[in-house]
Amino acid sequence: MILSLIIEDLPPMPRNRSHMLIAKGKRPMNIKTPLCREYEKDLETRLLKFSLEILKFIEAHDPDEHYIVATYLIFTPEDLLFTQKGTISSRTLDVDAHKVMTDTIFRSIGLDDKLMRDCHIVTPVSHDGKYNYKITLKLENKCKLKNTYSWTQNTTTQEKLDSMSYALL
Repeated sequence: MILSLIIEDLPPMPRNRSHMLIAKGKRPMNIKTPLCREYEKDLETRLLKFSLEILKFIEAHDPDEHYIVATYLIFTPEDLLFTQKGTISSRTLDVDAHKVMTDTIFRSIGLDDKLMRDCHIVTPVSHDGKYNYKITLKLENKCKLKNTYSWTQNTTTQEKLDSMSYALL
């Protein structure tokens, strides 16, 4: 089951704008800024149009069987992504600047973002100069995480020595 979300013209909410450190008594607390709370409300409202698709996704999710693979296409304004020389700009956001978005999406669909075990973020140039998003959440069988993951094998332990490989020398 795949859930596709299209969100247009939504500036990102990076960590340095989403949270602030305050002192509560003698303990420091990291709290959400008013700007972040407005961003979350805006995103939650935008997600309402996907209610039916979200419901189908939740119904298809089996916590005993699935994890979530997420793909984020974050269409980024070209002038923020590149310098005049064409290099990646220091003004562009890090790929981890979209945590508030992820938290809000998962809270809105009623699932914990810890279920996201595979995440891809790509930041192509925006066609209209605005931040636009295509977010795809896919249910995947948990057995794929058990040392048979297609991208890598567990390299923390020595592979089994095969006497056949020596015979070929």
